[in-house]
Amino acid sequence: MLKKWWDAFAIVSIAYSISFFTTSELVTPVQAMAFPQTIVAGSLLFLPHGVRVLAAWWLGWRSVAVLLPISFAFHYYVSGPAGFMIPQVLVPVFGAVCAAVGFSLIARFRDDGDGYWRMNIGWRWIMGAGLISSLINVAGTFLTTELSFAGVFTQVFGDITGLFFMLLILMTVFRWQRIKM
Repeated sequence: MLKKWWDAFAIVSIAYSISFFTTSELVTPVQAMAFPQTIVAGSLLFLPHGVRVLAAWWLGWRSVAVLLPISFAFHYYVSGPAGFMIPQVLVPVFGAVCAAVGFSLIARFRDDGDGYWRMNIGWRWIMGAGLISSLINVAGTFLTTELSFAGVFTQVFGDITGLFFMLLILMTVFRWQRIKM
């Protein structure tokens, strides 16, 4: 059981790290050239949100424990010690919790009878959970930082496109594996 926990922690942490650095080092410079006014508001393709949602889909509420350390690490990377002042310190908590809450709400809509989500849900339900989790995350960020209304729209848009892109990558990997077998 402990090995599975560490495997999940390693997979999610590596995926989050790669997605974060891809966003900050590749997506953000391209976005700055194409849409310089949006950089302050947020990324138009925020891949770490896709990792958060897919981790919650895979691990359920356990994803919160897996995501919290990496969320705090990158929050420190971006904000430094100032990011650990109240209320900014809550931003990585909202990020780590939002996807699990999104899937819990989706499970209520799906009416499976027991209120839990399943791995065999369609991509539309995953996108729906991602939208709900993005709205929760943006609400938390809006309440704890000086996020503008334009920033709210940009952040939700970036979260959804990031999730869609990560879901597309995951679906491609799964199909490629099926073809190889």
